[in-house]
Order: sequence, then structure tokens, then C-alpha cells
Amino acid sequence: MATPPPPQGGPGFGGFPQQQPPQVHQPQQPPQQPPHQQQPQHQQSHRTPPPGGAQGFGPPPGLPASPGMPPVGADRPGRRGGGLRRNAVWAFTGALIVSAGWAAAVFTLPGMVKTGGSARPIRGYHVVDDLCSASKLGKFQALYTMVDTNPYHYSAQHTAMDVMSCTADMKRGATSSDWDYALIEMRAYLHKSVDSGPEFTATKAAFQQRKAEISAVPGLGDEAYLAYVDERRTTSKSRTWHSARYELQVRDGGMTFSLAWSATYDDDGPKPVDKETVRQSLLSDGRDALKAIGGP
Repeated sequence: MATPPPPQGGPGFGGFPQQQPPQVHQPQQPPQQPPHQQQPQHQQSHRTPPPGGAQGFGPPPGLPASPGMPPVGADRPGRRGGGLRRNAVWAFTGALIVSAGWAAAVFTLPGMVKTGGSARPIRGYHVVDDLCSASKLGKFQALYTMVDTNPYHYSAQHTAMDVMSCTADMKRGATSSDWDYALIEMRAYLHKSVDSGPEFTATKAAFQQRKAEISAVPGLGDEAYLAYVDERRTTSKSRTWHSARYELQVRDGGMTFSLAWSATYDDDGPKPVDKETVRQSLLSDGRDALKAIGGP
């Protein structure tokens, strides 16, 4: 019995070692040991792992960039200078948003798998092609001007879940200051095959772990809350950058909805729109958006 050498290729599907080819019995070769010294057959079938060992499990590669965030190195229309500063701040903001989504996913998936549960009724909610246009965002458009008159949006339908999304980049006045910009993100999910409750609970838990200020919003859907977080990072030059995010989360039957405002600033520069104004805008524009997709 001869054991073929391990293959030289890389790991197989999903990071596991490639399967070794079956061993070939070669009766024409004389035995190398006397019969009484030959190893048992179960030992001969042992396969040597490929060089380098199998790859382990880890976070999925290629976490997506946050939708709507300006690409690193891109400049906004009509803005001059401050490229490195602007890119660093927006990259920091994007990382925070992505980390929030990743944390929510880590909490959500185990809960959904364990609890299962039947889907809740969708009630009167339905998909619209352009959530940005349907929702109007009247309060935020009174505070800011759309950087792009056709903000990024999409909708998708599936037997398990329908999705609607809107991402709008806004700025205050005609200035070109980095601190006058804000990002508005809106999402709506119509869960048709699983209970929307565990996902909603998981998202709230992710905010709690980030030490967010959370306040209940009575009278909106089955359950709703506002979450505010202001995360800081100090640079090597002792400048402190802030990434502020204020988000409305709503669950109504099998529908889950979020409307978020985010902005960046530093301790030495102008401050963004005050929290109370943002809160009132989230509530007003959030209610309008829910009505636009069939809510009460």
C-alpha cells in the first residue's frame, strides 16, 4: 500500500482542506515490510494534511462600504482644499456605520436561527420604486440642500423579503465647510417568511453596546425608539473628531424601518445641527415615509 504525496494546491471550498485523492492499491509492488510488521489498514489510510494547515473561520472578507458614503479621494462639487482631512473624517464615519451593521448582524443571525417563528403580517405596507421621492424628507430639506438632486435609491422584491433604500447627501447653505454636510439614510424591510422581532431586538442591543442614548417613541408602529450616539477619535495631533448619528427605528408587524442622520465635526470647528432639531426632523420625515409605503 503506497500513500500518494499531499497535493500542492490551496485550500478547498469554504476554507477547508482539499480532499486527498483515493489511495491506489498496487499489488505488483512487493511489500516493504514482513507481513507481521505491516501497519493495520486503518493506519495506512491516514491522510497527511496539506502544507500550511487548513484555514480557520473568521469574519467574512470584503465588508461592504457604507452605501452613499463618498469614496476615499473623491471631492465634493464646489469644495476646495482639505482633501486629506475630509477623507479621513468620512472614512471614520463609514467605518462606524459599517461596524454598526456588522454588530447588528452578529446579534441578529443567532437569534433568528434559534427562535425561528412565523412571519408577522405585512398589513398595508408595500414596495415603492423610489423611496427618496415618495418620502419627501421635507423637514431635512428645510435644513439642508440636496448635494445630488437624484439621491441614490433602490428597491428589490423577493418571496422572503422586500427591501427599499434611500441615501441622500446634504449640506447647509452655500458654504463648502466639511462640517456643513450630513448623510440621510433610510431603509424599509418587509419580512414575509421570518419573524421581524428578533432582528429589531438585535439592532437595539447593538446600539446599547455602543452606549447610545435610547428613548422610546410611543404611538408609532408596534414598537419604535430613537438612538443617538456621538463617537470620538483623537488623532496623533491631539485633535478630536466626532461622528454623530441619530436614528429612528420602527417595527410594525412584519415591516421594519430606519431613518438615520449622521454628521462629523471636531472640537475646534462649527457644530452640526442641534440634536433637538434633528430629532423632530426624524420623527416628522419618518412618519411621512411610513405613510408613503402604506402605513397608517
